[in-house]
Amino acid sequence: MRQGERGSGGRETAGHGNPVRNSGRYQKGAAPVRTGADAGDWLAALAAGARRVAGFADLVDAANVFPVPDADTGRNLAASLSPLIQAADAPQPVTAESLGRNLLMAARGNSGNILTAFFSGFLPESITGSINGPAPADMAPALKSGCRAARAAVPDPAPGTMLTVMDRMAAFAAAESVSDPAGMLDDLADAVRATREQLPVLAAAGVADAGAVGFFLFWEGFWRGLRPDAVDVTNPALRFGGFLMPRVVPPSPATPEPADLPAPAASGLSVSAQHDLSFSARVCVSTAVAGDLSGQDWRAFGDSPVMRTEGGLTSLHLHTRDPRGLKSALAASGKILRWEEEPLPRKIRIASDAAGSLSRADCDILDIALLSSHILIGNTSRPETETDPADLYKALRRGEKVSTAQAADAERTARYAELLRTADEVLYICAGSAFTGNHAAAERYRRAESVTDRFHPLDSGAASGRLGLSVLVTAAGILARPGMSAGELIRMARHRLNACDELVFIDRLRYLAAGGRISGFQAAAGDFLKMKPVITPHPDGVKKRGMVRNRARQLQFLEERITAFQKLHPHLHLLVQYTDNADWVRHTVCPLLARLCPEDHILARPLSLTSGAHMGPGAWSAAFLPRTGDPLPLPAELSS
Repeated sequence: MRQGERGSGGRETAGHGNPVRNSGRYQKGAAPVRTGADAGDWLAALAAGARRVAGFADLVDAANVFPVPDADTGRNLAASLSPLIQAADAPQPVTAESLGRNLLMAARGNSGNILTAFFSGFLPESITGSINGPAPADMAPALKSGCRAARAAVPDPAPGTMLTVMDRMAAFAAAESVSDPAGMLDDLADAVRATREQLPVLAAAGVADAGAVGFFLFWEGFWRGLRPDAVDVTNPALRFGGFLMPRVVPPSPATPEPADLPAPAASGLSVSAQHDLSFSARVCVSTAVAGDLSGQDWRAFGDSPVMRTEGGLTSLHLHTRDPRGLKSALAASGKILRWEEEPLPRKIRIASDAAGSLSRADCDILDIALLSSHILIGNTSRPETETDPADLYKALRRGEKVSTAQAADAERTARYAELLRTADEVLYICAGSAFTGNHAAAERYRRAESVTDRFHPLDSGAASGRLGLSVLVTAAGILARPGMSAGELIRMARHRLNACDELVFIDRLRYLAAGGRISGFQAAAGDFLKMKPVITPHPDGVKKRGMVRNRARQLQFLEERITAFQKLHPHLHLLVQYTDNADWVRHTVCPLLARLCPEDHILARPLSLTSGAHMGPGAWSAAFLPRTGDPLPLPAELSS
C-alpha cells in the first residue's frame, strides 16, 4: 500500500501501516487552540497530504525536468513537508511559530522552498475564524494568502509551474468554494496537465511540471484525510498517464549573465573574484540564515532563486557557480544555521550559426545557442536574426547591392566567453569552412584561451537546411541522453551531418552570380534558357545535383530523390525552407512530402538569410535525415 492511502480499517495510515495519531494541535502563536476531533482531523489531513507526496516521490522524481533535470523534486518535497507529519504525531501542542520555523528549516530544492513559502501564508490564515479547523468559506482567503507568499519568494516566476497551479486552485476556491473537493481536485489536475504546454522545456519533454504534480498529490491526500466521504484517490500514474514520463530529458537552462540581472541591493554583495567562475561547476545550494535578508537580491550569484523570511529566519535556494562567495556573503549578513550543496548535472550545450536556417523559437525549445552573421543591404548592416526577410528579398528583386559578413572577432570572442559561462562544455557546430571563417575563428579562440577541454568547434561542411536539421536532431539527442560526453556528442553530430542530404532549388542564377558563386555570363545564359539548378551545400563548396526548367520539374526531382532515399531509410526527419514563396511551399511542397512521408513530421521554416542573400528570391530547399526515434518536439510551422 502506498503511503498516504487508506488502510483496511478506513483510517489514514503512515507508509508502514500504523494509524496517524491525531493528538497534535495547531496553535496560532502561543495561544492554546481548543482541543477536539476537528482540530486533530485538520492537522491529520495536512499530514496525510505530506504522506501522499512521500509515497509517490519516485514518480514525481521521474517527471523532474525543470528547472534542472536532477530527478529529486519528489524527495525534496517529501523532506520539506515532513514537519507536518511530525506536528501531527507530536505528543505536545504545536504553535504556528514553531511549525513555520520547522517548515523553513526543512525546505529543500526549488519546489520545496516554494511549497513551504505557500504554507507560511496559508496556515495562519486557514485557522482564522474557525478554531476547530477551517470552514469551507475560510479556504479561499487562506489559499490566496498562500499564493501571495509563494510568489513573493520567487523573483522571476515562470508560467507553467507549481505557482501557476496554486493560482488556479485559489481561483477555483474563490469562485466555487470548497464544498466540492472532488471538483476542486479535477480542476487542479487539469491545471497540472496544462503546464506541459505552458513551458517550452516541459513541452519538449512531454511532461507536466513535477512540482505541480507534487502540489496536486498533497491536496489529494489532504482532502482524502479530511473528507474521505467526498474524495476517492486515484493512482497518479493512471490519472496523469504520459504526463509523468519524459520522452526526452531537457538540459538545464542557461545560467543568466550577472550583467543582465538587476543590480543587488546596496549591501556589499559581489560575486567572488578569486577565480574564473566560468570554469566552475554549478551546484544547488539550500541554506537557512538567522536574520531578515528580504531586502537583498542574491541573483548576482546564480539562478533559480527562492527566498523567504519568517520569524527572523531566511531560507534561500539557489543554483550557483560560486558557493564560496555566496556563503561568505550570507555569513556577513547573519548566522548560517543550515548549509547544503550538491552538484547539478554537468551541462553540454550546443551552439550553431544562424546560417543553418535555425529559428530562435526552435533554439529556445532545444536549448541551442544561436550565433548570427550580418546582412548588408545597401549601406545598412544588421544581424541576420534582426533582419526582416521581406526587406532582403525586395532589395534583391530591385537589384540593390546585398552581401553578408561574419561578426567581428571581438563580438565572436565575447559570445564564446558568454557560452562558456552558461555551460560546462560547448559543442559549436559551425557553418562549413567553404562558406564562412567561423570554424577557424573558433579554433583560434579555443587555443588562445586554453579551453580545449571545454570548447569544441566542429566544421560541419554544411549550411542552410543540412546544417540546421543536423543541429536540431543532435540537440534532441542530448535531451534523450543527457549523460553523453562531449566526445560521444561530437561523433553523433558528425554522423548526422554525413547522413543528412539537402536539395536547394534555385529560381534565378543572377543572384548566385551577384554573390560570386558563378560567372555573370553563366548566369545570363542559364536564366535566358530558363535553367534552374539544384544544388547542395558541401564541404568543398556548392555541389551541383541537377538542372530543371520549371517548378513542376523541381517537384518531380524532389519526389524521385526522396523515394530513392526511403528505400534505405523509410522514416525521415524533414525540413523544408522557403524565401519569399512561403505560401507556395506550404500549399504545394509540404503536401507532396506529406503524401510521400505520411508517418513523418515535416518542419517548414524560412531559409537562413545568409543563404537567401546568395540564392535569391524564389529559392527553396528540402533537407532530410534518417529517423530512428521520435519526431523532433517542434511545431510543424512557426507562427508569424
